[in-house]
Amino acid sequence: MGTSRSLSTPKGKKWRNVKSDITSTFTGTRDVPDGRIVSGVVSATGGISSGGARSGGGGRTKGITKAISKLGGFGAILATSNLEKAIQSLDLPDLKDKSATEIVSIVAERLSSNVSGIEAEALKKALQDTILEASQLTEEGTYTDLEKSLQKFLQQEGIRGLVELFLAEYVFDFTWVFIEKYVQEKAKDGKSLEAFMTAHKSICGTKVKEKINEISKSKSFDSVDWFGKEGQRLANTIVAEIQKALLSLTQ
Repeated sequence: MGTSRSLSTPKGKKWRNVKSDITSTFTGTRDVPDGRIVSGVVSATGGISSGGARSGGGGRTKGITKAISKLGGFGAILATSNLEKAIQSLDLPDLKDKSATEIVSIVAERLSSNVSGIEAEALKKALQDTILEASQLTEEGTYTDLEKSLQKFLQQEGIRGLVELFLAEYVFDFTWVFIEKYVQEKAKDGKSLEAFMTAHKSICGTKVKEKINEISKSKSFDSVDWFGKEGQRLANTIVAEIQKALLSLTQ
């Protein structure tokens, strides 16, 4: 686990509260409710959408919602057709000469192309991890291996499963990148660091799963036109509902 590059935790009142909760978690000086640190990071950044506190206005949601809708569209085409057409839907060239890991990296790069900076790295990493976990491939995997394994995942889990897996990875990566260095400084040893990180990821995944389950009761993810306005609206709803759920962890 862990992001490819972490930040020094930003300054400000909200970040002081997050740091205080992290310190107390490791020292045991006071009880910190489960999820409060995750919620504190989401609040301090201004939301789970790419750009964090350094972006302004509604544009903060653009990167993550576009990634969701494009990932959903990619998955829908792959499930009903083949990998070649799914890749073409992202305006990418023929990638049949590439290894599975190279293809995953290129696809993740395209899906995260609407944002930049450290948050974009979190978005790209989450996309790569999602596709690799869904495919269960090693570095020796081929184009055909990737196609078959992803189609199998989609047959079993559907677009809902793909979106859920991605958002669980993304929420973790996005929130973790801001506190990773501080947690490393405060952790007593590698074991306590690993336990904290595992718990943090579990909380993110649990909240994502709960909201995806709720939304999917009234909306079939597999019947959505993910590349159209319907897909964008659903992506916006998903992000908004997950963000509210994460912020409510402080209650």
